[in-house]
Amino acid sequence: MSDPGFILPSVNPTETDPTTERRIRAVVLMLAAVGGWLDGLTFLTLGGVFVSAMTGNFVQFGSSLGNGEWAQFACLMTAVTTAFLGGAVAVFMVRRTGQAAWPGPVRRPLTLQFGVLVALVIAWFLFDSPDAFTFGAFVVVAIAGFAAGLQGASILGLKIKGAGVNAITAVLFLVSADFVERATKVEGPKAALPPAILVGLLLAYASGGLIVTLAYDDFPRAIVLGPLVISGLVLAILRTENVRSQQEESKDLTT
Repeated sequence: MSDPGFILPSVNPTETDPTTERRIRAVVLMLAAVGGWLDGLTFLTLGGVFVSAMTGNFVQFGSSLGNGEWAQFACLMTAVTTAFLGGAVAVFMVRRTGQAAWPGPVRRPLTLQFGVLVALVIAWFLFDSPDAFTFGAFVVVAIAGFAAGLQGASILGLKIKGAGVNAITAVLFLVSADFVERATKVEGPKAALPPAILVGLLLAYASGGLIVTLAYDDFPRAIVLGPLVISGLVLAILRTENVRSQQEESKDLTT
């Protein structure tokens, strides 16, 4: 019986050609920045809600229930529900493609994510940088959660160990395991990405919160454009890689 996997067969950058390896790593780093930016936007401006890092939301479920903060509870539930739906849609879209070769399986959900981020920008401007727990805030959280779910499930499905664009905690533990192995020669869990890229993922994610913190007061409306711009760059890389893959397939058929 074939391995069902989560979404598609493993794509290990250490087993690919250097150009594809660089592009896979670039995509993962850029999507980590998108995840951090979305979390920074919703956490810092919309009532402490995460749309990418779900662990923090589940902790806050308990505190909001205990304190009777029903508006926050509803906002947390919105984020978790829409992230779940985004992940489910990504899994469905990838499996429907019938493609296993990078980057074919992830192009559709990440293209959809770009469209969802366009909707996020429209909602942000329409509700004029909404205040926490208003109707506009719920709409923004719902759209951002769906976008985060799309990218998280897509990249998780590549099964590149350490390529976390939403679940950054696992990346931190892989960095610590590498540090221990280098210091003590005791082998531990290994990532498919080098330590420098793992640290880059942590920094890319953190950069989202930093940018939102520094720029929000001066650019409260334009701050939402960042994830959309990065998503567009990701699609450009995927399109280039897809053209390259098709050219190589054509060469193989003619030889």
